[in-house]
Amino acid sequence: MKVTEYHKGMALSPDNQKIIRMAAREAGDHLKGKLPPCPFLKQRNSYAHIWERLKARLGKSYKDCDDSQAGEILRLIEWYRNNPC
Repeated sequence: MKVTEYHKGMALSPDNQKIIRMAAREAGDHLKGKLPPCPFLKQRNSYAHIWERLKARLGKSYKDCDDSQAGEILRLIEWYRNNPC
């Protein structure tokens, strides 16, 4: 997947949003059943885990980021995929 350039300083382009959603979905699929148990959750949701970690790290929704951050977001998704916590 290739991150596309949009208008710098504006919200993430629809193409980059789609690329990020696909990467997060794939990471969630990969993490299914691999996350350690959490005492206050009956079951871990691997997809919600990816989105929650991104929002915590970025301080905002991925949609509120601009295109210059798309590569960083994809690197974070890959890191969370390979390092379940």
